[in-house]
Amino acid sequence: MTMQDQMYLYFDQQLTTSKDRRQALLADDRGDEANFEQIRTNVYDIFKTILNVADKMPNPHAFFAAKLEEIPQNWKTSYEAALQHQDVVKIQQETIKLETLAQIKAAFAKAGGAQQ
Repeated sequence: MTMQDQMYLYFDQQLTTSKDRRQALLADDRGDEANFEQIRTNVYDIFKTILNVADKMPNPHAFFAAKLEEIPQNWKTSYEAALQHQDVVKIQQETIKLETLAQIKAAFAKAGGAQQ
């Protein structure tokens, strides 16, 4: 199984889990938590789309790895600003994005993408 195949499988599994979790939270009237879960879903969607674009590049591994570093720069900046302004909600939102990114990076490394 190629790195891309492994990553597509990973994203499909994570998206299904995240969407199911969001629906369960909404059913329990836990709207704030459901909104946070939607953020996680969005991050998975973004990087699944990036993987699709990477497939069309001469070096998909390098392209995807570069985007794993490039895209979250704004999230890190936003997190730092939220800390300075003590914006608890924004801190939580950016933390979710960065934690999800760390999970994606770990899956990418496990799939052998980081070594290419």
